[in-house]
Amino acid sequence: MLTGLLTLVIMGLITYAFWREGLLTALTTAANVFLAGLAAFAFWEPLAGLLGPMFAGSFLQGYEDAVSLMVLFAIALGLLRVAVNNLANAHLEYHPLLRQGGTVVFGLLTGYLASGFLLCVLQTLPWHVHFLQFDYRVQENGGGAKAPRVLPPDHAWLALMRGAMPGFDPDGTFELRYARYRRYDDARDAMPYKGEFEGSEK
Repeated sequence: MLTGLLTLVIMGLITYAFWREGLLTALTTAANVFLAGLAAFAFWEPLAGLLGPMFAGSFLQGYEDAVSLMVLFAIALGLLRVAVNNLANAHLEYHPLLRQGGTVVFGLLTGYLASGFLLCVLQTLPWHVHFLQFDYRVQENGGGAKAPRVLPPDHAWLALMRGAMPGFDPDGTFELRYARYRRYDDARDAMPYKGEFEGSEK
């Protein structure tokens, strides 16, 4: 599946990038990605509400959620990176095994978290329901693939957000809602979401 391949590529590239940076950079970046994503998911809805009328009737209509998430994430990640660089501007010495092994572990973790965030952003876009081979089947996965995925990063990310923000997506319907009112298929356009999934068990 393309989403799985995308996840592996992102994890591999980030781990490779951290190989020369060292353990401290990998560790702090993993934390920064989580915190930046948390900030984005905490404040994207009010920002998207402001952008919606501005984007209406333009080629950006329907992209306000994705734009809000990415802008907030980029700003928060940039500020966190500057803060970390100012607070920890010295290279620490570690045992080579700890340094390289820790770099790999936290590099993979950072890539996994970043993939989960990006896949959630992709789900908010007004694209075809099978884009990136995303076969949405509510009755099977509540938003998954033809075959069950192993530790899907988007599901893990949404679970982290629900744990960190008790008021976020309490019914676990993030994927269901966006599949309803942003995705379209060959037989229909995207349908307006009217709260059909609120209070559901999925």
